[in-house]
Amino acid sequence: MILAKSIMRHITGLGILIFLLLTFRCSKNGDNGSSDTDGTTENDPTIHSVIKKKAFPNSASSSSGPDGSLQLIDRGLSFLTPEEYSAFVRQNFSFQFGWTDAQGRFHDLITSIYGVPLGGVDFDRSLFRDPVPKITTVLVIRWLAWEIASGIVWRDEQTEEKQEGDKVIFSGCLLRSDRPFMVPEDESLSLEEQQEIRHGEVRWQRQLEDLYWRSYSRAPSVEEVTMMREAFVDMYRIQEWAPAAWRGLLYTMLASSEVWYR
Repeated sequence: MILAKSIMRHITGLGILIFLLLTFRCSKNGDNGSSDTDGTTENDPTIHSVIKKKAFPNSASSSSGPDGSLQLIDRGLSFLTPEEYSAFVRQNFSFQFGWTDAQGRFHDLITSIYGVPLGGVDFDRSLFRDPVPKITTVLVIRWLAWEIASGIVWRDEQTEEKQEGDKVIFSGCLLRSDRPFMVPEDESLSLEEQQEIRHGEVRWQRQLEDLYWRSYSRAPSVEEVTMMREAFVDMYRIQEWAPAAWRGLLYTMLASSEVWYR
């Protein structure tokens, strides 16, 4: 058991180190050209660069104090514990991030592997949880949000493609085809095709509202719907596949400060 814990701790540390090195490399590459605050170049044709250029609700702020702690805008807010975030994803999105062993026991990666950098308890070293999120916490939050968003979207995408069973989250739209009407691309289509896209756009917005209720327990504002619509279209133009654009939007919600600070 002690050997297994030691191996797992070293694997976890190596994974986080690799993630930090890749992030540093992206930041360095951003210095060679016009870049945004996250180190991606203006001409970088990736979903990440599209997301970062949009004025979404900020992920946990990267501004820090002298001890490396994150500076919260509202000191009255509390940062979610790993257990609370895991429960939030499980209850609101019917998704568990982990694996089941041969004995049928589920291992939650959010708490067991990433719990410590998220403010969890390291039973080998301390009996107390660090209540203050650090700068590196942001990187872990964004990585987890991306992986969880990918899992949620691909689960329903495969269900829709195989037409086996019911979709879990994206039941209000056709995940693989519904999207906003795009100008000028869709203007050259036949009236019948344009009408079909318009009908799909209604379902798309209804699905977006459902994701907002699941993420924030509220409906999106008019400004947020417009912002999300523009971001979705931008990502769709890059990937030409609606599920990839949905993943970008869901990632933004799961990594936002409105989710992590309650």
